Amino acid sequence: MLDEQQITECVRWACEQEVNAPKPGNVNVWSDGHNMAVQDFLLSAKAISPIMAQPNLSVGQRILQSIEATRQVVNCNTNLGIVLLFAPLCDAVQRCSSFDTLSFELEKTLSHLTLEDAQLCYQAIRLAEAGGMGEQSEQDINQQPSVTLLEAMALAQHRDTMRCNMLIITSKYGISAIKN
Repeated sequence: MLDEQQITECVRWACEQEVNAPKPGNVNVWSDGHNMAVQDFLLSAKAISPIMAQPNLSVGQRILQSIEATRQVVNCNTNLGIVLLFAPLCDAVQRCSSFDTLSFELEKTLSHLTLEDAQLCYQAIRLAEAGGMGEQSEQDINQQPSVTLLEAMALAQHRDTMRCNMLIITSKYGISAIKN
């Protein structure tokens, strides 16, 4: 369906569109903030897009390598949320022969998330220095997880709707929630 170069371009384009959209309280082309500027987001988009498109990376590897690449170009958390969204989507799209199979492939990706994916994701979240995580009694981000990434996101969805709900929604309802 999409080759590596096309996925790279799509991810970069989507990141650029995200920062171009007005979002009250968040950085966009009309408003810098949180010690970040639009240029930080554009540099981050360029850094993560080839990683997201690499074949044969696990979801956890995509997440961690993307945050590591982000930290090489900016010293702030510009893209953890979008990285968490794109990692399973990019994994799934690489196996698609057409858009019609994306839902099936995404479900397969999500159902095959592992403990290692969770461990790498937790490492990435700590590296990104995501704010507002707090301490949790179960599967705290500052500890090593003992569940899969999907299970960890399900536990966190009531605390972090922005980062978790997309993963949970797509696992429950498939890609049709995104298409509509």
